[in-house]
Amino acid sequence: MSKINENVVALADKLKGHITYADKKLTVSPDAYIQTLPEGLTAEHVNALHEHHSILFPAVTLAGGQAGQGAMEKEKDITALSLEFPMIGKDHFDVHYNREQTFPNPAGGEPITKFGTVRTALTTHSAISSRGEMNKVRDFLSAEALKAFAGE
Repeated sequence: MSKINENVVALADKLKGHITYADKKLTVSPDAYIQTLPEGLTAEHVNALHEHHSILFPAVTLAGGQAGQGAMEKEKDITALSLEFPMIGKDHFDVHYNREQTFPNPAGGEPITKFGTVRTALTTHSAISSRGEMNKVRDFLSAEALKAFAGE
């Protein structure tokens, strides 16, 4: 089994003090995330970024959808377009605009066709680049659980 990164172990040890168990439920203290921020990065920075994203993502979606509609009005054979909005590093926000899309009717009967549908996705590289480390953690937890529970 691969060794878990020492920074992950150190942060997990710090987080253990923020996790409690009561009434068959694990709970994390409200300030746990803030306590994990690296030096120089504050809650104000994170809140400002979240506020910016709350405007940015709908704006990118609106601009991408309008650009997609404009392109589809000119070229009738285009049924869908995608826009990848680059952020910092390898992070990106994606907008997928469809000319039309058919959905099942929840009330039954004829399917519903909607025009100009949009699907969005936010990809953060940290989530992708930590897959290997997450696999190590999963393997470790599974091995520990095998020792703890297999003989019950």
